[in-house]
Amino acid sequence: LKVKLTDKNDKSKVVELKDFAANGITTVPSNEATLSLADNDKAITVKKGETTATTTNTIEIIVFNPDKIVGIIVKNQPNKMVYDEGMALDLDGMVITLTDENGLTKDVEFARGAETEYSKYIKTSIEDRDILGEEHNEKFIIVSLNQNPNIKTQTEVLIVKHYFTIGYKGVWLNGVLD
Repeated sequence: LKVKLTDKNDKSKVVELKDFAANGITTVPSNEATLSLADNDKAITVKKGETTATTTNTIEIIVFNPDKIVGIIVKNQPNKMVYDEGMALDLDGMVITLTDENGLTKDVEFARGAETEYSKYIKTSIEDRDILGEEHNEKFIIVSLNQNPNIKTQTEVLIVKHYFTIGYKGVWLNGVLD
């Protein structure tokens, strides 16, 4: 928002929003006011001294639109990325950032047994609590959108240690392949 001030000598200057206070200019709603959807389509009133002007601009509150997601990233990896074969995957700690068509973002945190209003929009290639086997070793967990599986991201590589037992002439050895 910018305002052009003209004095009685017909001299003018343009004042940017950041300089309003220094120039004695106030607005309704006030600068840094917390706005809500109820403020949609309301005009902005600008005051300097006894002069008041209402702008032709109106307030438009833009909220995150989960039906128009255009991007997804893994913000935080799951707390655990190294497992022994036969253990259940635990996605706790993983945070996914969704971006909508307006550039607004929402973070979705995975917590065992907790579902948020946005977690229903996301699916993972390996589900939370799935039992991990040798086939999961050195794989990524792909995170995608339910409504558009082409919008996806991935975690860092998952490590699943494979146990083995070998025997030779009555001697048995147990171990883990790293």
